[in-house]
Amino acid sequence: MKAHLLVIAAIFSASLPACYTADGTSQDAGVDVAAAVDATKADVVPPLDVASGAGSCSNLDDGPIARGETGLDMEAEMEACARTLLMGGVSPTDEDFAERVSACVVEMTSLSSTCAACYGAYAECSTAGCVTLCIADPQSVECVDCRCGRTEGKPNCVATLVACTGIPDDRCD
Repeated sequence: MKAHLLVIAAIFSASLPACYTADGTSQDAGVDVAAAVDATKADVVPPLDVASGAGSCSNLDDGPIARGETGLDMEAEMEACARTLLMGGVSPTDEDFAERVSACVVEMTSLSSTCAACYGAYAECSTAGCVTLCIADPQSVECVDCRCGRTEGKPNCVATLVACTGIPDDRCD
């Protein structure tokens, strides 16, 4: 499985943003994803119990970033972090995949580790269940359907993200 993911990642390496290298280092900002993971690992909390409906990103600091009001596209940031890890040989089935995506999201966006954990869990859900449908075109109908749980046997990752972040998302409506 890991070798298969490396082949897929290599095929699509041309779509990797120029600021990331396959070893997880950001050329522009000098961000070492592996070091960021180690530095923030104790700070990253697991996603909230989505049944509670509490939003980890609804506060004054995280809300504007998570809602895209600062110009950041959180979906694109999360995808870039996940793709960088996949290109570096990290598997979505690795025990710490969500934590590593979360640490990368913190570094790239300045979100709190609590809010970023929602995006790490979303990346894990989406990548583990939908990677073959999403790696070429994360905005394709097939990928969106998979992330929204409309593909048989796949969980609704978007609903879980919304419940965790507290940020509305209507792409599954």
